[in-house]
Amino acid sequence: RSVIVASGITAASVLDDEKSPQSKAIHWLAVEDGNRLDADDEYFLQRYSLAVFYFSATVPPVAMAFKEELEEIANSPRENRGAQETEGEVVEDGEEENDRADGWANHDGWLTHRGYCSWFGVQCHHKPGTEPTETAYNDNYGVTHLNLTFNGAYGTLPSELVTLTDLRVLDVSHNGIGGTMPTELGDLTQLVTLDLTDNEVTGNLPTELGRLAKCTHLLLGRNIIEGQIPSEIGAMTSMHFLSLFENYFTGSFPPVGDMTNLRALYLDDNDLEGLLPGSVLGNLVNVEDVRLGTNNFTGPLPTELGLLTKLSKL
Repeated sequence: RSVIVASGITAASVLDDEKSPQSKAIHWLAVEDGNRLDADDEYFLQRYSLAVFYFSATVPPVAMAFKEELEEIANSPRENRGAQETEGEVVEDGEEENDRADGWANHDGWLTHRGYCSWFGVQCHHKPGTEPTETAYNDNYGVTHLNLTFNGAYGTLPSELVTLTDLRVLDVSHNGIGGTMPTELGDLTQLVTLDLTDNEVTGNLPTELGRLAKCTHLLLGRNIIEGQIPSEIGAMTSMHFLSLFENYFTGSFPPVGDMTNLRALYLDDNDLEGLLPGSVLGNLVNVEDVRLGTNNFTGPLPTELGLLTKLSKL
């Protein structure tokens, strides 16, 4: 407990709340976890954070009313909310069974004695002397991928994920993740893919995401995110695929003119308005697919679209 509080990732008051995911996680580590990882081990906080995520994303049946309420909001002004994909790692035979998860399609390994690098959907750096492809094994090491797409996860994303400093891919698409996006996601500076497609995420887009300089895929379509797209997003100049479709974004066209590596831009089915800025669109020389339908844009199509020689879909 003292190590967690001293790290600053969880306040003592949150740990004192016995119903909180953080309190449940620390209880599991202290009482039930057969791995018995020492509190001063360099991977202790990552094990704690994954346990917090587990308890945050496995809501009990009584909380499903909240899910249904959000679904009503999500389905009201929008039509034809469609779909989009990936898979995780399978653990070895002989795994002890974990019957905790409410609704998870696959929870192999989670909250068992095994190293978290063998938990379903978790991948880690390969260990020195092993093949680069050996990313799922029975040990605790630096987490690089958390992939639980289409896994029946309901709940929220906890800020404690900030301890996963080597994370490259965070994919919890096509689940029931709600609540706001934690601003701490902006501290995961190694992140290449952030995929929350088809969830129930609410609130505004955190300005802190602009610090994800290595991010090539920001996929947030089909959620309940509102407000203006912050200017800080324009600093994500490594971006290849920016997907914000079917949300409730307002304001003008986002400042993506410096995203010269962009291949796809999905802004359709929002409440954006104003003129389409030719000076911005004309810079997207590598873009192939731009979707702007079902917004409130006005004025003519910019002549600068003629500069986009790779554009095949508009």
